Amino acid sequence: MAKQLRRAGHDVHLSPMLEIVADPAWPLRLGDLRPAAVIVTSANAVQAEGAPPLPAALADRPALCVGARTAAAAKAAGFRAATAPGEGGAEALVAWIVGHLDPAAGMLLHLGGRDRAGDVDGRLQRNGFAVTTLETYRAEARTEFSKETAALLSGGGVDLVVTASARTSAAFLACLRAGGQVSRLAELAIVAISAAAAAPLVEAGARHVHVPDAPTGAALGDLVLGLADRRRGVAANPDS
Repeated sequence: MAKQLRRAGHDVHLSPMLEIVADPAWPLRLGDLRPAAVIVTSANAVQAEGAPPLPAALADRPALCVGARTAAAAKAAGFRAATAPGEGGAEALVAWIVGHLDPAAGMLLHLGGRDRAGDVDGRLQRNGFAVTTLETYRAEARTEFSKETAALLSGGGVDLVVTASARTSAAFLACLRAGGQVSRLAELAIVAISAAAAAPLVEAGARHVHVPDAPTGAALGDLVLGLADRRRGVAANPDS
């Protein structure tokens, strides 16, 4: 998304709210598990910095992923067949699995983070599937902004804030509070991948919140680009 925005002439400042920490020992917990398919709900599950190589026993298992970016990461990690069925977020993936797979075909292995949204495992289990989860990474929330980010926010150098999860939003809010800048929420345009992702900021006073029609990276990127283009046009022609 950042590259797309920069190509369009927009200034982009990246300020990760979560530090991704891979668990290098997760393959040791695989044991003798031989899943019918592997669920991958985040690219971080297979490509976080420091991630171990994909166990050979999983390489020939179909990887069912949330989003095209996650599917690409799964292929790069070594899955020979990685797809993003359902064309949406975790909810769409669960619906696809329930509609297309037979629980009797075997257990499903979910590679994910320590903190997982969407209750993928529970919803599949309620539909008769056996699901085993292996935590392959954790996301540690920041507690304060970098000096550069704090200066941009306090100086009015930020127009749009993009968030892709409720945890990211909660961490952003905590950093605003730590820096005494919560009042900025009333002015900032917030672009969130879903209503759930936006919720912590809405509850804290965000007024200008935008959510794409579908909870996908592509839809989020298109919305951000459109809003950024419009805001640039208004700034260039304030009387129009």
